[in-house]
Amino acid sequence: MATTFCNAAYQSLNSHTTKTKLDSLIHKGVQLANKLSATYDDNSFQGGMPRRGLATLYSALLDVHMMSVTMTSRPNPKEVAKLLNFPMQAIQAQGCKVAVDAAGNVSFANLYGVDNPRTEELLFKCAFVAEKCARYKTAKQFLGYAKEMHLLEHFDTADFPQELAGLEAMSV
Repeated sequence: MATTFCNAAYQSLNSHTTKTKLDSLIHKGVQLANKLSATYDDNSFQGGMPRRGLATLYSALLDVHMMSVTMTSRPNPKEVAKLLNFPMQAIQAQGCKVAVDAAGNVSFANLYGVDNPRTEELLFKCAFVAEKCARYKTAKQFLGYAKEMHLLEHFDTADFPQELAGLEAMSV
């Protein structure tokens, strides 16, 4: 079910879909995520066990919601702030615990057991959303974690700015 939804979501992104259709797709995706979440036994998945189906679904929801929010010239700040939930849920579904306190400090647990390239992209998108919400300290922390993830895949960070530029172009 998650794969079918993700394929439909990415097809909608590639076609010229209206904001109303994207919002409807987000609503359906959230309902599917709730149903999928109910199938996981909380006792078995305690302590950061990955929920791969949910990770894929939340990643697709992030991309759809990002497109929906950026379709308007002046995005609603509440919608932009709500957008931050999808990448964080996608990272958490991979088995990592994410916490952002009231002061905007970001902390992770089990960060190094996740899918590095996709998590790096998700962390960058978290930074992008936090910056849009004028949470600059939070955005810098997300970028710091993205840089750490980049170092797990590469020996140096010389190409990190170029990779960020590519991710930024995808996010807009």
